[in-house]
Amino acid sequence: MQRGVWVVYMAVALHLVWGVLFLVSGEALGSTPAAALLRLTGSPILAGVLCLAGAAIAIYGERRRDWWALLPQQALLVLSAVGSLEAVIGGHYADGVPRPVVFILSDQLPMILGALFHTLVLVDLGRTWTRPR
Repeated sequence: MQRGVWVVYMAVALHLVWGVLFLVSGEALGSTPAAALLRLTGSPILAGVLCLAGAAIAIYGERRRDWWALLPQQALLVLSAVGSLEAVIGGHYADGVPRPVVFILSDQLPMILGALFHTLVLVDLGRTWTRPR
């Protein structure tokens, strides 16, 4: 496995679990990173389908060594990280619960760092993978 690809599979696992949870219960979209997906789609079903599709396309892209196919996954991660950053800056979670900024930052940091590291991996893979014809 190429260096950094594990980050892609970490995001695949996240989006597969989120996708199933969103389809089973819209309540899962109340979590701070996921709430951004609900604002975008307006529907738990659509958010779940987008997460499952993003995971499937990323698996396809990794198998074919096509970094372009990782872009939907990247978009989902960045959107979720922006939702986390909004909570940090605003001092409250998506459900309105106020907390100290440092508390929310420490809680949401894995989502923010996940998007950052995925970006770095995507740049690295873009330099080493060629797009299939």
